[in-house]
Amino acid sequence: MKTTGKPSAGNSALVQGLLAKKLTLEAQLDAVNKVLESEGYNVAPRHVWEASSPITKAEAIRKVLTKAKKPVHVKELIQGMESEGYTFNTANKANALNTLLYGKKLDWLQRTDEGFSIKR
Repeated sequence: MKTTGKPSAGNSALVQGLLAKKLTLEAQLDAVNKVLESEGYNVAPRHVWEASSPITKAEAIRKVLTKAKKPVHVKELIQGMESEGYTFNTANKANALNTLLYGKKLDWLQRTDEGFSIKR
């Protein structure tokens, strides 16, 4: 974690103490990692979450439904979302959509027996 900005005058001593402690802990962690690496363990940093899609699920759903001439079923919705650039991070893509499709968050979404569409 990077430290940015300047501490306020009221907590300057606290911040300086925390920064010193952070440096000490990082040095200790580096020493532990060197020993573990020498024993053959992989101590590479864990994955840092990055957005895998340029758009959100809700944005992708809205784009697909806006372009659709009729209500869209889940499989068609998934195909349309992928063609819009959304990338799923799961093998079960339909389950990844359930919260949005069947929840109350998307007030513009209409659910019918024929599929999903935008409320008009």
